[in-house]
Amino acid sequence: MNRERMTAEALSVLEGNWLGRSTKPAPLLYPHQWSWDSAFIAIGHAGVRWDRASTELLTLFDAQWTSGLVPHIVFDDGPGDYWPSPDIWDSQACAAAPAEVATSGICQPPVHALAARRVFEARPDEAGRTFLSAIFEPLTAWHDYLHRERAIGGVLVEIWHPWESGMDNSPAWDAALTALAPRAEDIPCYVRVDKEVANAADRPSDADYDRYAFLLECLRRETYAPASPEAHPFRVRDVLFNSLLVAAERDLAWIADQLGGNGALARERADAVALEIDRSMWSDDLGMHVSYDAVADRQIPQPIGAGFAALLAQPSPMLTPRILETLEQEFLVPIGASGSVLPTVPVTDPNFEAGRYWRGPSWVQITWLVASGLDSVGSNLLADRLREGVLSLVAAEGFREYFEPITGKGRGSDRFSWTAALVLDIISPIRTD
Repeated sequence: MNRERMTAEALSVLEGNWLGRSTKPAPLLYPHQWSWDSAFIAIGHAGVRWDRASTELLTLFDAQWTSGLVPHIVFDDGPGDYWPSPDIWDSQACAAAPAEVATSGICQPPVHALAARRVFEARPDEAGRTFLSAIFEPLTAWHDYLHRERAIGGVLVEIWHPWESGMDNSPAWDAALTALAPRAEDIPCYVRVDKEVANAADRPSDADYDRYAFLLECLRRETYAPASPEAHPFRVRDVLFNSLLVAAERDLAWIADQLGGNGALARERADAVALEIDRSMWSDDLGMHVSYDAVADRQIPQPIGAGFAALLAQPSPMLTPRILETLEQEFLVPIGASGSVLPTVPVTDPNFEAGRYWRGPSWVQITWLVASGLDSVGSNLLADRLREGVLSLVAAEGFREYFEPITGKGRGSDRFSWTAALVLDIISPIRTD
């Protein structure tokens, strides 16, 4: 597939998943609007369908809670058989939730300021400035929520459900989920729709879903704002989430500058979180950054591909050579003449499963983020290898949700929106300062 045809196919995928004011991730399994999906979709649309890009983000933030939380799902009026459905989340019972639209009560990684900057840079004119002015305060409120409500006893922010990481069944969460040990009567009844529309062997296990349902119920009982968050049974300081927050704060500061405001607070927050990522998340044994279990009060010694997103936080120059060495020697799988594939865990890891969701496959959005991090530390050739790897995977297998890292076989949903969107960005990137 040449790049011209790939561009046309990517646009066709996004058009087919367009809901009118936002884009669903895929035709069947994910029929609504997802938070970080929309950010990546906006990045891909920015250079080709600017109005769609700006509308995507503004629609998402129309569903923002008054607390500042950006929900990870905004429900469309379409299919009603998705689990958890709006009645399970029961957001309308929460005073902070929007009354006009049903949402979930949890969040996803804060990549939105990065997307907003890309959208403006694609059109730095009056329309772009109007968009930037409209989204600046919602972005600020979103970041304020994270620092105020999720930074428990420090500056690193916490996730309270594996879904908030975007990496649902990552082996990094195994120990924390096993430690929950919910009783049967504490697990609400549910029906797994996902295994009806996707290969069950690719999806998280039933034991994982029991714990997802248990944690959802714990949070729902407290209207997703625990009075004593220290007592919540799942508290993880995710390396991907926090690294993205650093990058997002720096882009929020840049946005403030463009609007004639003051980005000092955002820069201070970014620097404080970046310093703590190096201090408490660096594993010298693994040669990379890892997540932190706040309940067990220890690092999570599981290497994951998303750990290299710490490059976006501009780690100490003393650590960068070791990070690059670990990435190249422990993770990357060659593909084609000049590309590389980034799996979710090393193919030699005992937890590696080639086709099971976040336990082995390569994901385009994680690869894109890591490539962006490599660019930020001056490792552009390695970044280009990752981007070439993405194009090789898509050329062979189409716009799949994820790919087996060794065979390159496409898995999960087909015609996946963020795969299409980020391919558009790789082919014709918006150049940033």
